[in-house]
Amino acid sequence: LLVAFTPIVQQPALNLIVRDKIQHADAVVVLSAGISRDNHLSNIAADRLLTGMEMIRRDFSDELVVTRIGGEGHSAEADQDRLISLLPGKPHVHRIGIVLTTRDEALHTRDLAKKMGWRSIILVTSPLHSYRAKKVFENVGLKVISNPAVYRHYSVEDFADPSPDHKFFNKALDTPYDRINVFADLLYEKLGIWLYRRRGWID
Repeated sequence: LLVAFTPIVQQPALNLIVRDKIQHADAVVVLSAGISRDNHLSNIAADRLLTGMEMIRRDFSDELVVTRIGGEGHSAEADQDRLISLLPGKPHVHRIGIVLTTRDEALHTRDLAKKMGWRSIILVTSPLHSYRAKKVFENVGLKVISNPAVYRHYSVEDFADPSPDHKFFNKALDTPYDRINVFADLLYEKLGIWLYRRRGWID
């Protein structure tokens, strides 16, 4: 009841969101987030890709990196291509993987960056995943600009009334459903951070 009917989870969730000042980078890297049984991007994966495409459209880079999940006969590449084709230009698209973890994504990106001579990336993932993801990618030697995706499942941040000290916002997490969902994601990320530290993948 405390989670569902109070804003108790919002500040811990905000503490995991890393949103850097966006600047030009060598590549935009969009992390994977699930595939449906009929080989379409999940809602979260689509949110991430659309945000990455926005970075390309705004000329922060012309190199787009997407990561592969799934196995043989199970791929969302065609769905990715349909969305990417909506861009007015044609970015250079790089696919890496198959990946199982954020660590896998970081290692594959590092190898591609070495091959391409890249030093900096704009990293696009879901808001609550942005802290762990940035740490993982920095740990393999990449300069990371974190730009969390627009997230349509629930709203943690209220950009209509931004606050520099990230206090509770009036319009974010305003239903018990949203608070319960963000609590579940918060627990997942806290466990992920603990596990990655234990494995030495982040500081």
